[in-house]
Amino acid sequence: VGFACVTLAYLAALSFKNTAAFFCAGLALGCALLTRNHLVLAGLWPACYLLWRHWQILKVRGWQLASYMLAGIAPIVAAVTLLGVYNWLRFGDLFDNGLAYHQMSAFFARDYQRYGAFNLYYLPTNLWYEFIAYPLPWRQGSDLGGSLFLLTPIFFAALWGMIAGRPRWSTWALLATILLVAVPILLLMGTGWRQFGPRYTLDFTVPLLLLTAIGMKRWPLWLVGVLTAIAVLHYLIGAIYLGTVI
Repeated sequence: VGFACVTLAYLAALSFKNTAAFFCAGLALGCALLTRNHLVLAGLWPACYLLWRHWQILKVRGWQLASYMLAGIAPIVAAVTLLGVYNWLRFGDLFDNGLAYHQMSAFFARDYQRYGAFNLYYLPTNLWYEFIAYPLPWRQGSDLGGSLFLLTPIFFAALWGMIAGRPRWSTWALLATILLVAVPILLLMGTGWRQFGPRYTLDFTVPLLLLTAIGMKRWPLWLVGVLTAIAVLHYLIGAIYLGTVI
């Protein structure tokens, strides 16, 4: 659901203009925030794009641009308010999201008691299982995750997209968006277990797909097809393996 909301925010920014573009993008991001709070950070690129397009291309200035920005911010503020009220009704505190009541597996409990939910202590483990580890053949620890790039090799195109992408501000905004969304994922106490592949990276997959599209623009179609087929095969195998252990 969160991924769908982020996708809608990007589509709104790319498809609409004026108040509709800002409001619909903000509304989609507000809905994304209600599913996973940090997904609001995925709004960095749409915000940059909307401001650039309306300032540079559509020549919108002054109070008119400010009104558009308010139209985009208002749904996000409303979502934060709703979340605060929801927390208050459940736990008597605007900022209590119920983490203290989480019935976590004993697998996580000891580290959580010592380091909390977010800590640099978890960074090496999360980097390993999100970007480096290869889970096949299936073995102990495979359900902790797997490399984003090895399991879905078409995403290597994003690295070239970082170099070749134009305009440069858009490329850097996409990269900054990915990094912002990745920070809480990489500092979290869990990798997403049990899973096949790095499911938490779905949170920044929309900007990653844009960078990938930029990078693969001049790639031969056969190469794109082969890399995509490898990804599909990986996840078919993973679904079968994971189905036997859950």
